[in-house]
Amino acid sequence: MFAGMIREIERKSVADIAYDTAFAQAARSGWGWWRIVTEYEKPNSLDQVLTIRRIRNQFTVYGDPSSLEPDASDMKWCFVSEMMSRDEFKQDHPDADAMPWPTGGVGDSMKSWITKDEIRIAEYYEIEYEKRTYVLLENGAEGWEDEIDKETLDRFEVIGEREADCAKIHWYKLTAVEVLDDVDVPGKWIPLVRTVGDEVDIEGRPWWWGIVRQAKDAQRMYNYWNTSYTESVALAPKAPWVIAEGQDEGYEQEYKNSSRLPMAVIHYKPVDLNGQLAPPPSRIQPVGMPQGIQQGLQNAGQDLMSTTGVRFDGSIKEKVYDDSGRALRELRRCGDLGSFHLVDNLARAMRHTGEILVDLIPKVYSRKRVITILRENDEEERVTLDPNLGKPSGQQQDPQTGKVMKLFNPTYGEYGVTVTIGPSYATKRIEAAESMMDFIRALGPGNPAVTAVMDLV
Repeated sequence: MFAGMIREIERKSVADIAYDTAFAQAARSGWGWWRIVTEYEKPNSLDQVLTIRRIRNQFTVYGDPSSLEPDASDMKWCFVSEMMSRDEFKQDHPDADAMPWPTGGVGDSMKSWITKDEIRIAEYYEIEYEKRTYVLLENGAEGWEDEIDKETLDRFEVIGEREADCAKIHWYKLTAVEVLDDVDVPGKWIPLVRTVGDEVDIEGRPWWWGIVRQAKDAQRMYNYWNTSYTESVALAPKAPWVIAEGQDEGYEQEYKNSSRLPMAVIHYKPVDLNGQLAPPPSRIQPVGMPQGIQQGLQNAGQDLMSTTGVRFDGSIKEKVYDDSGRALRELRRCGDLGSFHLVDNLARAMRHTGEILVDLIPKVYSRKRVITILRENDEEERVTLDPNLGKPSGQQQDPQTGKVMKLFNPTYGEYGVTVTIGPSYATKRIEAAESMMDFIRALGPGNPAVTAVMDLV
C-alpha cells in the first residue's frame, strides 16, 4: 500500500521532472535539489496531499554546510530563496515591510532582496531537538512518558527509562527584515533532498563537481584543434588549373567560375599559342589537413571520453548494429565505470525521498478517505485509508458499488525503504516478449514446444 501510494504521488507530481532536473544539475555542476511539499488536494477540501516539486535553480538552496550525507538527510537547517512580484507580495502580505536588504547569495540571479518589480522571499527550515523520556512499565507497556495517562503511571512502576532527543521542524517565511509566517512542519527530516556528483573532502570541506569539470582542459584542446582544422581548410587555396598558354582563350569566364559554380562542361583549346598539341587542363589538389592536427583531434577526443566516461565516437555508433548483445553490454559496462557514482547518488537521494514520504504519509493523510494507489504494472486501485483501523489492513464492501474495497491504516507499524535502479515494468514485459520470440525462432515452427509456449503467452 505504501509503495502504491508513493507511485501515485510521483505520478501526480510528475516527479520525473524533479528527478531529471536534479540529476542533470549534478552531472553538470556537481549537485541538484528537489523538495517534498504539502498541499491541499483541491480548493473545496480540507484533505492534504504530498507533492514532489523540482527546484529549477539549485543555487537558490542554501543547505547546512555541516551536513555530511550526500542526500543531505542530516542537515539541521536550510534556506530556499525565490523572487515574488510586488503585486503578488502585496496581495499575500498587505501589512509586510518591503525594505531592501543589500546582502544576496552567490547563486541568486539578483543579489539584492528587492528590485523595481520583485521582492525576494526566503523559506527557512530549522530542526530543534527537545528532550523526552521513554519509559518501560512493570506491566510490559512502554512509550513516551508525556503520552501515557497519569493513572497508568501511578498504577504501575517504571522499571526502565531513558532520555532521547526528538526532532521538531519549524518553517519560516521571511523577507529581508521580518518573519511573514511560521508553522511547525510534521516529520523528522527537512523535506529537501540533494543528489551530488563527484565528492571529495579537502581539509574538512566538501567539494562537488560533475562530469564537465574534469573535461574542461580536454574540451579546450578539442576546440583548439577544431579551430586549427577550420583555419587550415579556410586558408587553403582553391584547386588551381594547370593550363598551357592559350588553351583558355575565349573560355576565361568558365575557368573563373569553375571554383564557385558547378560546371557540367568546361571547354579548352587542344593547342597552345605555338599551335602545338597540349594535354587537357588539370587541377592541382590542395594540401590536405596536417597530420599533427588530425592526431591532436584524436587525442583530445580520447581524453574527453576518458575523463567523462561517456563514449561518443562515431565509429562505435556505426558498428554497434553488428555487435552481439554481450559486446554491447561490455561497451555499456565500460561507459558506466565513469558515471556509476551519479546513478548511485541518485538512488540514495530517491531512497531518502521514500523515507520522507513514509514518515509523512501517516501524519498528512490523517483523515479517513478513499485514495488511488498505483501498482507496479501501472494498474490503478481504489483503497480506503482509515487511521482509526485497529489493524494494518482489512476489507469492506462498498455500499454503492458492492465491490470489496481494501482498508489500510498508515499509522500502524514501521516501514523501511529500498530503491532498485532498473528497467520499468513495461520494459521488462517487452524484453520478456522478445526473449520468448527468440526462443520460438530457435525451436522452429514445427516443434511441439512452440505450441505450449504460445498457449502460455
